[in-house]
Amino acid sequence: MFRNFPPPKTILVSLLALSTLAVAGWAWHLHTRVPDVSQIEQWGVLAGVQDKVAMDSLRNAADSGSLVAALVLGEVLVGSADEALVQKGQGWLQRAAEGGDPRASLALGKLLLKGAPGVAAQSLAAIPWLEAAVKGGKTGAAHYLGVIYRQDLIGQPRSPEKALHWLEIAAKAGVPDSQFLLGQMLMTGDGVAPSPELARFWFEAAAEKEHPEANLQLLMAYTRNELGLKRDAEAESRQWKEAQHSLRHRPSPP
Repeated sequence: MFRNFPPPKTILVSLLALSTLAVAGWAWHLHTRVPDVSQIEQWGVLAGVQDKVAMDSLRNAADSGSLVAALVLGEVLVGSADEALVQKGQGWLQRAAEGGDPRASLALGKLLLKGAPGVAAQSLAAIPWLEAAVKGGKTGAAHYLGVIYRQDLIGQPRSPEKALHWLEIAAKAGVPDSQFLLGQMLMTGDGVAPSPELARFWFEAAAEKEHPEANLQLLMAYTRNELGLKRDAEAESRQWKEAQHSLRHRPSPP
């Protein structure tokens, strides 16, 4: 007995329909699945070099509630020269920071401290976000708090004691800029009794990380017989070379 098979055209149409459904199903899966952190970070890198697909993917993930995507999208946008994009980036950073992301708190605090196109510098507004970042484990944020409290601001007078507190936290965490500033305050007695030995300790710690100003400070200490260092032609020559080298290898800010 012979079976009745459908005509070839019908079979072809059915296969095409099944293929279309499979492709649609896979596209839906890619669109709806929750991206992992590494995928989001990769989108951030690509979006930073104007990859539209990556940028759209970041926006979709952020719109879907991903705080990591909101953070990364915010970081990308605040690096723009376009005021409107920077302001949108600020909004995404704030969303992630309000969700408890310490990296977003640090990025938002730095944005408010330094300002950017479309965002005026607001040092006092940066303080709570930077404090939240420190509390969340981003101790590098303490450096910026120290910088803020070393300044005279409208609505807040300079506070060397608070500056020392925050700079010491960042210096102990290994931030070269904080180590240098802390050394300066200890050397001059700014908010604390002068301590040449401790100042030298922090200058040397920063110099080991190729901090240019710290190396220059130590060079001057040799030539002036300061900080417990004595004039020594060989030591001065070595320090001068270190200072020149560090000018080309300045450590990144926190």
